[in-house]
Amino acid sequence: MLSGSGKLGERMRYFLYTAFIGYFSWIGSEVAELWANGYTPLVFVLTAIYHLLAGIGIWGLHAAQMRGADKLSAIGTVLISLSFLVLVYFPIGAMQAGLTPQDYAFANPLFQLVGTINIAGFILFGVAIYRAGVFSKWVGPVIAIGNILFAVLLATGGGKLLNFVSIGLAMIILWMIKFALSQEHAPAE
Repeated sequence: MLSGSGKLGERMRYFLYTAFIGYFSWIGSEVAELWANGYTPLVFVLTAIYHLLAGIGIWGLHAAQMRGADKLSAIGTVLISLSFLVLVYFPIGAMQAGLTPQDYAFANPLFQLVGTINIAGFILFGVAIYRAGVFSKWVGPVIAIGNILFAVLLATGGGKLLNFVSIGLAMIILWMIKFALSQEHAPAE
């Protein structure tokens, strides 16, 4: 059962649906990049949509694990949410500048800082997932380590491996969302 009362509130379900659309957009962005063998306006726009919706929707996953979560989940969620909302402009700025995301981040240290805050948020969130015990225990470490791997690959030009790591992370988050929504209808303990 999820959250303190055993049911997600109506608003929290909307947050989960928002996150679902956001993370699905991330998969779309990565697939479009693989298909085009590079960055296209579609890739940049889908990435901006992902940042916006995931930044809002992450609160649904925080609420889903509230039963066993501590302040770590709240701090991680705040860091993730705020960094994603700042990163909404990042792909659009890269597209307008005609640069790859790596080159744009290198030219704009603010986005390097925001990216570091985002990774720190996901590490904290991953630890909170593990500690809460609402989702399978493997999910927390995979989220934390996967985001560190994502950052390393992004910083070093990870190529197609970065695309596949991104798709994998998005699929894990989508599974968490599906699980959270399905637990809402489970019988009371």
